Order: sequence, then C-alpha cells, then structure tokens
Amino acid sequence: MERLEYRFLWNAGEHRRFYRALQRTARRGSKARLALNIWLGFLATVSILAMIGAWRSGNSVLPMTPPLACVIVWLVFDRWFLARSATRAYARHHAACIPNDQVRVLTPEGISAVCTTSSASVSWEGICRVEET
Repeated sequence: MERLEYRFLWNAGEHRRFYRALQRTARRGSKARLALNIWLGFLATVSILAMIGAWRSGNSVLPMTPPLACVIVWLVFDRWFLARSATRAYARHHAACIPNDQVRVLTPEGISAVCTTSSASVSWEGICRVEET
C-alpha cells in the first residue's frame, strides 16, 4: 500500500456535524439512552396533557410548565449546545492549526493527523471499527 494524504481546511460547521455523528454512533443501541428518551417523552406528554386540561377548565397552566421546560432545556442542550461548545473548545485549543491545512495520512502502519503544531498517529491494530458518515 502506498502513502495516501488528504488535506483540508478546518470548518466550524463541519466540526459540529462531525460531533453530532459521533454522538449518534456512540448512542446507537444504548439502553440507558432509550430509557432517558422514554422518560423525557413521558414527562413532555404528561405536561402537555395537564396544560391542556388546565387551560380547558380555566385554571392556570403555569404549575404544569416546569417539567416541559426541563425537557425543552435538555433537548436544546443536547442537540444544539454540546456540538457548538465542542466546536468552540476545539477552535480555542487548536487556534494555531486552524488557518493551515489539516493533513490526514494513511500508511501501511496506520493513520496520522498532522497540523503545524502537533501530530497524532494511530496504528491499524488500535482501530476497532470504521464508520462512514
């Protein structure tokens, strides 16, 4: 096998998409994540039904909003904030590399990530699974 080299410029939008793909892959098949989704769905459903019932009877819907607000805050945190936060942290910690080419090198020994200030390598024996996104 010959040496293959791939160069690209870092992009915040692509980094967020990469982070979300990692999240989806890591959570796939997770029983804990399924239980959390069921619980959040149950809380949201009960809150919405209670709000509808209170609204129809003329009572205040305000006491029923905290559980629904917690579900909404969790979804915003999980779906939006985590990816943006990881992107900002990466940009802050790799500020010297970002304006330059990011280089990925595939060799018979393994894969390497190289930029102007750092380099990291993983041998093929250290790679358990590859997933295309």
